Amino acid sequence: WLLARLKPGAVVTVYGPGGMGKSALAAEVVHRLTPADRPPDAFPDGVLYYSFYGQPETGAALEQLAKSFDPGARAADARRLLPGRRALVVLDGAEEANDLRAVLDCLGQCGVLVTTRDRTPNGLPLERLSPEEAASLLQRWAGPMEEATAAAICQRVGYLPLAVELAGKFIAGGEPAADYLAWLETAPLDALHRTDARHRRDSLPLLLEKSLNRAGPEATAALAVAGLLALHPFPREAIEAALQGEARRPLDRLVRYGLLRRERDGLYALSHPLVHTWARQQLAPPPEALPRLADFYAGLAETEWQKGTAGYPALAAARPHILRLVEACREAGEWERLDRLVWAIEDYLDLQGYTTDRVTLLAAGVEAARRRGDRRNEGALLGNLGLAYAALGRVEEAIG
Repeated sequence: WLLARLKPGAVVTVYGPGGMGKSALAAEVVHRLTPADRPPDAFPDGVLYYSFYGQPETGAALEQLAKSFDPGARAADARRLLPGRRALVVLDGAEEANDLRAVLDCLGQCGVLVTTRDRTPNGLPLERLSPEEAASLLQRWAGPMEEATAAAICQRVGYLPLAVELAGKFIAGGEPAADYLAWLETAPLDALHRTDARHRRDSLPLLLEKSLNRAGPEATAALAVAGLLALHPFPREAIEAALQGEARRPLDRLVRYGLLRRERDGLYALSHPLVHTWARQQLAPPPEALPRLADFYAGLAETEWQKGTAGYPALAAARPHILRLVEACREAGEWERLDRLVWAIEDYLDLQGYTTDRVTLLAAGVEAARRRGDRRNEGALLGNLGLAYAALGRVEEAIG
């Protein structure tokens, strides 16, 4: 029903509460349209993807999309590079976007698939699973069980795909389905059945907490560290650096219980934006985890930068995590670590034209320099910040 609506010049919006499977639906659309990693006939310029989760800035979105056609492009180049293309652009998590309309206005004849939690006029609502679909999904994760038990579990979790997956993977870990159902019948999960997304989010943490308790304390610490990172794949070594210990087993337990997924390249990724938000807001990482994690990524960036262009893929993968860690260090007052992160990635952002990210980074660096009383560093960063503002056409801020 969705594929037929995706055409050049058309914007298709799918909306629904968190946990309904919007991002998974978008990923499935991309997979079906590019079965052999070739552009579909309707979109010969390819399929582009951008997630607004953790990166809501318009400039950052336009920069990334423009770079698909010109690696040196900046946000301002989007109006030149994108309108004449016939690409499919997937914009995930649009409720987080600062200015979705400004991005859409640059896309011209591109087909666009937007996913959002916000109810949208003329949008396509993503409905809950039917009882039959939910029971089938549950048993796909958990294995066969009595039909009445499967039906009751799915009804208790509100037929939400994320909740059904969490339940199925928990049962697959050794919990008898009847015992899990007994717990559900005593848990305050009524909010999962309400149409108000805010109330539904009040109940999902109960399922997350139960799964995490089963995964164990080491897995809990690993998930707390993952919450410090961006919503992007990350290497096992980053978690091991933060926790100063072997992390394969706790990470694999998080995969087993549906809180992480393992990527094809050996990296790990949080299974859903709601899991990322919950981990960031509700889990406390060990006291030294943030500085160790910042040191890990600063060292990685410094090493990869010295390799020249051979290090660019690793720097590209580290970029969102470093930007998130800069924010975390700023919140925690880790000014020395913040300063090291800024200088570790600043030249790469400049050379690759990530000007919007560079402004954010340098502004944080200026604050760190001032907090540390480092006037020389402050002056160097202010000079670079002025050049970055000028590159964005923000002349008054460049002068000021």
